[in-house]
Amino acid sequence: MSSWSLCPRCKPRSDTRCPHVARFCPRTHRRGRHEVKSGIPELLEGLGAEVECAPLPAADYAVGLDTLVERKRVLDLHGAVIKGRIWPQLGKLRSASAFPYLLVEGTDLDRGPLAPNAIRGVCLAAIDLGIALLRTDHQRGRSHPLPPN
Repeated sequence: MSSWSLCPRCKPRSDTRCPHVARFCPRTHRRGRHEVKSGIPELLEGLGAEVECAPLPAADYAVGLDTLVERKRVLDLHGAVIKGRIWPQLGKLRSASAFPYLLVEGTDLDRGPLAPNAIRGVCLAAIDLGIALLRTDHQRGRSHPLPPN
């Protein structure tokens, strides 16, 4: 995995806000380790993207200059709602990005302790807040759904 590398299209730029570089958050708490283990950085590199590990203001991934992606597995989404973490996370995501995305991965949105209407209500509320909702049921699909900036 590349670390702090510059995009060949932007050389000799000296900053790390290249629009052609995908970034993922290196946070050392539990969630950050999941991003490394998720395989997404390697999938993006396989598609030809430059990938770097960099601190982010919110979310798990930055794609381009103004796009942030918060990744949640279905069960994690249920847990974040129950523990009251989802709304502060989505608020921070929305305020830190012009193009915020919530990526929910898993085959069954109802697979968790919340009632089906409750979890769908959370997804609709996120959309109502201006956060685009992406769904995928497998790892390979996670590396393809975002439009270019």
